[in-house]
Amino acid sequence: MIQDTPMRGESSTHNKTPKLHLVPPAPHNKTKPKRRAPMLQDWLDPLPRVDANRMLVRHPGTTFYVYACGDSMTGAGINAGDVLVVDGMFEAQDGDVIAANYDGECVIKRLSNRGDQIVLTPDNPDYEEIAVTNKSRFKIMGKVMWVLRPVAVEAREACENATTATSERSAGGEN
Repeated sequence: MIQDTPMRGESSTHNKTPKLHLVPPAPHNKTKPKRRAPMLQDWLDPLPRVDANRMLVRHPGTTFYVYACGDSMTGAGINAGDVLVVDGMFEAQDGDVIAANYDGECVIKRLSNRGDQIVLTPDNPDYEEIAVTNKSRFKIMGKVMWVLRPVAVEAREACENATTATSERSAGGEN
C-alpha cells in the first residue's frame, strides 16, 4: 500500500493532492537513430533532367499530337484516349505505325507495302485490313513516334474532356 507522506511544510491531511515530478524517459542507446525519409531532391539530384519537348519533338514544324480513338491498335500499345506524337518529317517505312488521311478520315494503322499495293493493318485481330485503292485520297501525315497515356485520374479526365471537345468540333464541321 502506498502512503502519502506529507512534504516539508505541509500538514498530514489526506485531502491534498500529492505533487508529481515528471522525469523524461532515459534515451535508448541500443537502437540506431532513425534515418530521415528521402526528399524529392534526393531522388532527382543523381538523375539527368528530362526535357519533354526535346525528347518528344525532334521536328517542331512537322510534329503534331492526335488522340487515339477506338481499339484497332491495342497490339501496338495504343489505346483509346492515348495522345500520339506524330512526326511528319520521318519517311514512313514498311511496318511503321502511321497517322494517315484516307478518304477524309484520320486513321492510325501499321503501314504495309505489298508490291504496288499499300495496306493499312490494324494491330488487333478483330479488325480488317484496309487496302488503299484510291491513292489520290490517301496521304501519310506522319510516323507515330510516341504514345502518351494518362495515369492519374485527373489526367484521364482532362484527356476524356479534350477528346469529347475534339469530337464535337469535328462533328460540327470545325477544325
